[in-house]
Amino acid sequence: MSGRLRLVEALLIRTTPGARKDARWSLAGQCLAGPFPWENKETDGWFWTSPVGSFPANGYGLVDVCGNVWEWTSTPYAVPEGEQERRVIKGGSFLCADNYCHRFRPSALMGQTLDTATCHMGFRCAADR
Repeated sequence: MSGRLRLVEALLIRTTPGARKDARWSLAGQCLAGPFPWENKETDGWFWTSPVGSFPANGYGLVDVCGNVWEWTSTPYAVPEGEQERRVIKGGSFLCADNYCHRFRPSALMGQTLDTATCHMGFRCAADR
């Protein structure tokens, strides 16, 4: 287990109110397991999103940290006065490609309104096996 987070530690990073700050995301999102799969070329057998755990865990034992779907967080996204409230989304999705999105890095974030729903945004669930 050297270099990996225990489930309890991963849950604290991922679900503790106020814990979803860029620094914690950047730590958890590092250490890809192998080359990053740019674009959705369907060579992995999945046309849209892939089932959780379809690819190797990163160096901290976390799976699907970036690239499958954008991850909703509880972190407010700063907007000008009078604009609709937003929350930070992190990690990029299977729709991102290196020629236009450039979101496949731990520091990438965007703000989305609370009523946004798409096939490429979701949230992280964790379970103790």
